[in-house]
Amino acid sequence: TCPARHRRRAKGFPLRFEPDPRPAPTPLPKSTPPVPGEQFASLIERAAFQHGAAIGDVLDQAGVQRSPSGGVALYGAHLEQHDLHRVATVLGVTPDSIRRTLLSEYEGTVLEPGTLTVPGGAPPHRIARQWISVRASRACPACVIETDGAWQLDWKLATTAVCPRHRLFLACTCPGCGRQLRRGDTGKPMPAFPSLVPDPFQCFNSSPHTSTGQQIPCRHDIATVDVGEPLDSRYDRLVTAQEMWLAAAHWQPGWVAGELMPARQWLRVAHDIAALLNFGLTVHHLDQQGWLFPDPCLDGWDRHAWYRDRQRSKGDAAPSYTSPPTDSYTAAIVVDLVV
Repeated sequence: TCPARHRRRAKGFPLRFEPDPRPAPTPLPKSTPPVPGEQFASLIERAAFQHGAAIGDVLDQAGVQRSPSGGVALYGAHLEQHDLHRVATVLGVTPDSIRRTLLSEYEGTVLEPGTLTVPGGAPPHRIARQWISVRASRACPACVIETDGAWQLDWKLATTAVCPRHRLFLACTCPGCGRQLRRGDTGKPMPAFPSLVPDPFQCFNSSPHTSTGQQIPCRHDIATVDVGEPLDSRYDRLVTAQEMWLAAAHWQPGWVAGELMPARQWLRVAHDIAALLNFGLTVHHLDQQGWLFPDPCLDGWDRHAWYRDRQRSKGDAAPSYTSPPTDSYTAAIVVDLVV
């Protein structure tokens, strides 16, 4: 028995570890290990697709709440330890492999510590300001095909513009529904269409039916999304810069002005430089300095600068210079010039 002083101390406090009232999770017939670097939503969809099951059924089998903290945008952001073990049991993998699929992996680098893991942490709009997408995702169609439908967690970073492996710009928008990839169904709990069997190779955004107007999955083939031709050797600097940004997101130190900095400090400096670019950089400046970028990047930055100057001239709402790039083409300019 424990000493009396310990019994007295525990008398007025609830148990630290309360029994889990949920039924024990049942493993699926086949295990579904995450592809290295995969995001959580993609993993659940592949497991459901592999078993011909609905997304909601897989989550319900694990007993995991579909919309953590009551927010529609936090699906795949963070799981408590007991939920990690439940999902791992259902998928037949280790809890640590599930943890690496969550946005909370970026805490301490891209995200401020405690943003997702501390109860009552930052709301979705504040998370987005930290240069990470809590809901949508970019994609490299070639990677999706090669990995049997796996979507990379790094594609949710605002500064992931290029796939270093295939040297392709990442796709941002689905040509079928015209919305950001993996945007789901705005205003409704994630995931979208939890009662349907997903296809990881298709867009699963909500899209109005042509005749009835009812919301149905878009189902556009991701493999057919046009991302242009692979970048040639003229853009080696951009590809190298992209690798540096991704390395910093995963705790690798980076060089700035000849000084090696820890990842978090490097990213803070990089974001400050990006804010200066957002403040006044124009395509004319790029031409004057002889910076080489593909035409889609220049067109994207021209639109960005026009919108920025328009907001500035209105005077009723100051533009947010610290906001992240909205697409892979404008992100490429930030990624390259900051490094």
